[in-house]
Amino acid sequence: MALFDQLKSTGRTGVYYYRHATRKFSATKDRCFVLRYSLKGKRHTETFGWETEGKTLVLAEIKLAELKAAAKSGQGPTTLAEEREIREAHELRTKQAKEAEERARLNRPTFSMLWEHYSQTLTKSLNTDLSNFTLHLGPIHSKTPDELLSLDIERIHRNLKKKGRSPQTVAHCLRLITRLTNYGLDQTPPLCTPLPFRVKLPKVDNIVTETLTPDEHARLLGAIAADLDKDPWTGRAMLLALTTGMRRGELLRLQWKDIDLDFGFIELRETKSGKTQRIPINTAAQGILEDTPRTASAYVFPGKDGGQRSDLNRGTRRIAKAAQLPEGFRPLHGLRHHYATTLASSGKVTPQALQKLLTHASFETTQRYTHLSDTHLQEAAETASDLLQAKPTNVIPLTASGSYSSKT
Repeated sequence: MALFDQLKSTGRTGVYYYRHATRKFSATKDRCFVLRYSLKGKRHTETFGWETEGKTLVLAEIKLAELKAAAKSGQGPTTLAEEREIREAHELRTKQAKEAEERARLNRPTFSMLWEHYSQTLTKSLNTDLSNFTLHLGPIHSKTPDELLSLDIERIHRNLKKKGRSPQTVAHCLRLITRLTNYGLDQTPPLCTPLPFRVKLPKVDNIVTETLTPDEHARLLGAIAADLDKDPWTGRAMLLALTTGMRRGELLRLQWKDIDLDFGFIELRETKSGKTQRIPINTAAQGILEDTPRTASAYVFPGKDGGQRSDLNRGTRRIAKAAQLPEGFRPLHGLRHHYATTLASSGKVTPQALQKLLTHASFETTQRYTHLSDTHLQEAAETASDLLQAKPTNVIPLTASGSYSSKT
C-alpha cells in the first residue's frame, strides 16, 4: 500500500497525518504531518514533518497558509520542495562562504605565516630569532604587517622593559618585525603589504670590549693546558680564537679543507658579512692546528658522530672557571676581543690591517678597539709638542712689509 494512502484527516483543511509503525510520541505513536493543496491546477502532497521533531498541527496550518499566500502574491516559495531547495541553496552558500573565510584566514600574511616561511631561510641567527619571536612577539603573531599599530610596538617595548630585557634585545625584536615584513614584500608575488609606519629602534650603547690582564691571560693558558687531557678540542678552539680572533661560529664551522698550512691561510665560510674571507695563519696558530688531533670527521673541532658541533659552552665554562676569569667574561667572544685589543694597543698594527684581520665589514666596528691605543696617540701628540717648543734653527724672518726677506 502506498504511504500516502494511509493518510488520515486532522480535521483541518489540507492537513493530514500518518503514524510511525514503532516510534513513540508521548503515549501514542509518532505522527508525521502532510500538506495537500492545489497549485495552478496541479495537486501537491508534501511531507511537513514529525511531531517528535517539533512539528505540530498549528505549525502545519501556518505553513499551508504561507504557501497559499505566496502562490497568490507570486513572492516566495510556493511549495515545500521549493522552500527546501531555497534553504539548501542558502545553507550551501553559507558553508562555502565560511570555508572561503577560513581559507582566507589561514592564508592571511600574518607574522606567524611570514615567520614559518622566513625561518626556513635562516642558519646563523635561527635560535636567537626563534627565541625572540616566540617569547616576545606573541601579541602580533596573528596580525598582518598592515594591521600593525604603533601601540603594538609600544606594548612590545614596555613588556620587554618589564622583563628586564636590554635595549639591544628590544632592538633585535623590532628589527625582526621589519625583516619579516621585508621578506614578505620581496617574494613574487608579494606575500604582504608594507608596514603602515616606520619602526623606530631604541638607541643602543652596548659596546662591551673584553680583555684579560696578564695574570688572567697566564691562568687561562695554564687551565687550557691542564684541560687538554679531558677534552682535546675545546681548549685548542679557545687558543685559536686567542691567536686569530676567529668568531665562535667560524670555529664551529671550520673544516680541515679550509686550512692551507703550506700557503698559510684559513678560509672562513658563512662569515657574519655573508662573504667567504681569508685570514693569515700566524706561527702560534699553525702550531695549534698542527697539534690538533685529526679524526675521520671533516671538522677541525668535531661534534657527536663527527658532525658539526652546535656549541662549546660546557668546556669553555669549565676552563674559564678553572682559570678564575672575571664573571661575565665570554670565553670565545671575549678571546676575540682580547685578540683585537692586544693588537690595537700594541701600536704596531694599523686600524685598516686590524679591520681585515677581524673581517669587519665596516671600519666603524673596528673603531671600538682603536681607543685602546690612546697611549700611542698621546705619544704622537707629545712629539708634536716637542717640535713646536724646540728653538727653530732655519726659520726665515718676515720683513716689515710682511714679505719674506731675500736672505740666503
